[in-house]
Amino acid sequence: MGGWKTCAGALALCLALASAAAQAGCYDRLPQVPEGVGIDRALYVLVDQTTPLDDALKGRIMALVDDWGRRGDHVEVARFSANLRGRYPELVFEGSVEPLPDEAFLYNLRHRDKRELLTCLEDQARQIREGFRAALREVLDGSDYKIPKTDLFYSLKLLSEQMIQVQDAPERIVLLVTDGFENSAVTSFYRRGKPRLPDARKALAQVRRAGLLPNWKGSRIYVYGLGLMPDRKSYLKPQVAMGLRAFWERYFVAGNGDVAVLGTPELFLKRLP
Repeated sequence: MGGWKTCAGALALCLALASAAAQAGCYDRLPQVPEGVGIDRALYVLVDQTTPLDDALKGRIMALVDDWGRRGDHVEVARFSANLRGRYPELVFEGSVEPLPDEAFLYNLRHRDKRELLTCLEDQARQIREGFRAALREVLDGSDYKIPKTDLFYSLKLLSEQMIQVQDAPERIVLLVTDGFENSAVTSFYRRGKPRLPDARKALAQVRRAGLLPNWKGSRIYVYGLGLMPDRKSYLKPQVAMGLRAFWERYFVAGNGDVAVLGTPELFLKRLP
């Protein structure tokens, strides 16, 4: 997956440090590795950059993932919008925070090895947390609802294959940030430039025919932003919001996803569990 990673602008050093810490592994330098060292849970944040996000909404999204980056956590951030040059689906950040060993393992280490291991684990945790938050902030700030198309189905199929399906973790959580309005050659949730009530069954059948239904591998799914409109004066009819929820619930269940909360637009959660 290394070919997907990118670092740009002021984030380059932060992301490079976090990536190096994640790849090297603090246990790699030791003559033996304690049992049970691995990922406990994985979080995938997928951001549709055509979603109209203001600063308040961005702040609430950042708060949702504030507890992530703890021992045993694996985190990834990806962005997507339309399948246009410079807007292709892209993995922006990935990193793992290794767990602490138990006291018995530490007791049997040489003093220098123990000191170096604990220092490495502390540095790794800080770098991953900082890199994760910096990457997510950059992706959220890059949102532009004026992008003319939204290839949701294509992008989610690709990202699920490249991220979720290659990672083994006892617990997988997906946070999808999107207004939920597909607007592509597969189908469109717009009519004459305005959101329309999608036929959930028909739209899902179109996704299946196009071969774009992902396998979410039992991931617990949270969606933030369904039905978000580009300005405060825009009004989304309740039946359209309900239709969006109905479609996306069918979509995730059909793709082996465990639907937790579909926010229209809010999740009414302070933190992801």
